[in-house]
Amino acid sequence: MWTEDELVEYEQLKFQREDAMKVMESGVPLIAIGRELIIDPDWVEKVQNGREDEIETKLDLRAQERLVVPTPLWQAIVSRPDWFPVAE
Repeated sequence: MWTEDELVEYEQLKFQREDAMKVMESGVPLIAIGRELIIDPDWVEKVQNGREDEIETKLDLRAQERLVVPTPLWQAIVSRPDWFPVAE
């Protein structure tokens, strides 16, 4: 069981390949990268090809169409400012 401090730390991760590997090595059976895939749909491909430095880690609020996020989900995301890290 994770402590509250560990959960807060997890939420603030810039989730990269190294982070995923560390979590997997800890014995966790499942890793959720849904938020990361919404921000950068090519996350998995970039990790597989060693292009982690190209991963987008903040949501571009002008990119709904490019990211192909349905309007109801997009509205839920932007209405909760602390849910996703947002590009300035």
